[in-house]
Amino acid sequence: MTETPKLTIHEEAFVKSDKTDAVLVVDGKKLHVNKAVAML
Repeated sequence: MTETPKLTIHEEAFVKSDKTDAVLVVDGKKLHVNKAVAML
């Protein structure tokens, strides 16, 4: 059985969910984002 690699806190912030409404691709990585949430 293969284990799923643990995500870093930064990777967890950009995982796909039902609340994301856009996908940014940066250096080949997909970042699922919500335009209503802003990080200060």
